[in-house]
Amino acid sequence: MTAIMATSKTLQTIPRFLLPRSPFLFRARAFPLQATPLSVLRHASSIPNRSSMPKLPLKPRVIPQPDKYRPPSHGKRTPRSETLQKSYGPKLSEEDKVRMETKKYPNMMAPKGSFMYWFLNNIYIHMFITIVR
Repeated sequence: MTAIMATSKTLQTIPRFLLPRSPFLFRARAFPLQATPLSVLRHASSIPNRSSMPKLPLKPRVIPQPDKYRPPSHGKRTPRSETLQKSYGPKLSEEDKVRMETKKYPNMMAPKGSFMYWFLNNIYIHMFITIVR
């Protein structure tokens, strides 16, 4: 008798669609269920009563559209001063900054203080070339 009661208890907790189809299931169901109210026992195929469910206020299922697109680097709450000159990693030391200013790479702007830098950035030379030409 205890084996039959144990199987009826396990049948109450396992949903019917997970159990195998066999005639033994129906025999176990013939025994009375143990103090389980009918509202607690629900099978996956049955539909719950709408009146017993709590009423939720109807809200639109629409995600609000943002006022404009902001890439992650220009967030709404991030100040611009933090995002303009952002370089990842530790802060550069003064020695590193001096070394990077004098470093020469191909196709790179001439370093400050050189004749080429003065020539390329002088507005009067550019105006003269534009007018005379």
